[in-house]
Amino acid sequence: GTAFPGILGAVKARLFPSVLLAACVTTPTVFEAVNLRPEAKGRRYKTLVVVPLRSNPETRDVFAAALVGRLGPWTVRAERGADVLSRTHFEVRNGRLALKTDAEAIRRHLAAAGFGAVLVVSRIRDERLSEGHRWSEDPIGDYFSQPRSTPSATAPRNGDPVHIATDLIDTSTGKVVWSGHSKSLRTEYTVSLAESYAQAVVEELLRADLIGKR
Repeated sequence: GTAFPGILGAVKARLFPSVLLAACVTTPTVFEAVNLRPEAKGRRYKTLVVVPLRSNPETRDVFAAALVGRLGPWTVRAERGADVLSRTHFEVRNGRLALKTDAEAIRRHLAAAGFGAVLVVSRIRDERLSEGHRWSEDPIGDYFSQPRSTPSATAPRNGDPVHIATDLIDTSTGKVVWSGHSKSLRTEYTVSLAESYAQAVVEELLRADLIGKR
């Protein structure tokens, strides 16, 4: 069942903590481009929701947990989208996360719940890399309207680049106030990759003065 890998991982962590830690070390994530928009002027967000748009629920949870953990010291409230939106707004359709309702309804729901911004995380598909850094006005809508990627002829390998688009959306206006395109290297440990990415995101948001001390 699904419990066995978790139990095995816990045993390994207890018996071989130094070995496991060494194996999880990964190359730092690097932001290749960022776009701080005029709408961000004078804004600093203390309450955020993290929404990773990934088809694999385990990957979504790992990235959300890493971001919430890193944002914690710099925000009053940071929560996973799965805890705030639940199945009221999202569903799995044809093996992929999909919207049950429109993005505007989600924005209103989050604003009413007291969240100042939404941090949206999505993979940049390989076929889009040649387009350069194209900044989206509607990252959630764009993600769901794009066709699914054609499976690669070769299996992904450790060390392959992983490109991620990150967008910060103001819930009061629905406008994207900050965007970034980052590059990480694939590792067999998703947690390690997610932690590297989350640390880089928080560093960039601090640099842009969009988050700060509580």
